[in-house]
Amino acid sequence: MKLEQFLRERSGAWKELEGYVSRFDLRDERALDGNELTDMGDLYREVTGDLSYLSTYYPEAPETAYLNRLVGMAHARLYYIPPKRLSRLWQFFACDFPMTLRKNILPVGLAFMVFMISAIIGFFVCIYDRESTEAFLPMPDFLTYAEHRLKDSDNWFKMDEDEKPVISSFIMTNNIQVAILAFALGVTFGVGTFLSLIFNGFFLGALTALFTSFGRGLDILSQVTIHGVPELFAIFIAGGAGFMMGYALINPGDLTRGESLRRAGKEALVLMIGLIPILVVAGLVEAFITPLHMKPGMNFTVAALIGILLFIYIRQGWASDKKRKTYGKPDEACEN
Repeated sequence: MKLEQFLRERSGAWKELEGYVSRFDLRDERALDGNELTDMGDLYREVTGDLSYLSTYYPEAPETAYLNRLVGMAHARLYYIPPKRLSRLWQFFACDFPMTLRKNILPVGLAFMVFMISAIIGFFVCIYDRESTEAFLPMPDFLTYAEHRLKDSDNWFKMDEDEKPVISSFIMTNNIQVAILAFALGVTFGVGTFLSLIFNGFFLGALTALFTSFGRGLDILSQVTIHGVPELFAIFIAGGAGFMMGYALINPGDLTRGESLRRAGKEALVLMIGLIPILVVAGLVEAFITPLHMKPGMNFTVAALIGILLFIYIRQGWASDKKRKTYGKPDEACEN
């Protein structure tokens, strides 16, 4: 059979197999359903026979090299062995989480804007109306306690050594609760997530206003910035995850709302699992570094270093995303 005739008869099958290969996700065995996997296996065996024929009669043809690559990629996917759990865990935090965050950066950015605008409004409201401060603070006696500590110019932020582990545990628990709430309230079409971010933004603004009224504005801003970089970053991610689910319910497109929510929830859950170590770091920083009561300049420097490390981490994930598109293998992308 002439090469031209062979190509006309068989190129359709090659393109079909290539389509399956491009859709096959090594991280998710459910990327193709059972029937599609069966079809892919049948096509793989057919194209393997085509490769054998071309290698015998037309070894120098460019189509032979193309089929060799295609068969190799199909084999790698059909006979892929999932990585060990530790390797999978590394892949998740090194690649999957940063990639998913990049893909959904718009809802995370929306959460950032809602929170920060609320914090700014809360600050100016409490600066001009001192009585409204207590409405935004978490506990009825918090304002009295804070004022008592602030009047002590030397000890307003000191903490006993035996308090630090307790405070760290409390902070991590509280931050996780705030993040989970912002995420879970996404099922209210995003309204609950929106209100949760507003409330927490108002709280930060009110707290900053309270300290500013005692001449401690720069102090509290520098103190909050240290742990606030990872803490608020995690809360913005959780808020973004909530908005993803809310948008899936508001605009399901051609899908049912249940199916749309399921798909959005899958990616949102990746974000929620990925932010847990960030919240742990925030709690440790707040309990063991913040109470050192360093000068504002040093606080901002440490906060900047934490921010740079987070940026490098996320940026490396983005780089890995590009490598995935080049190599087609998650593990290879993570190892480079």
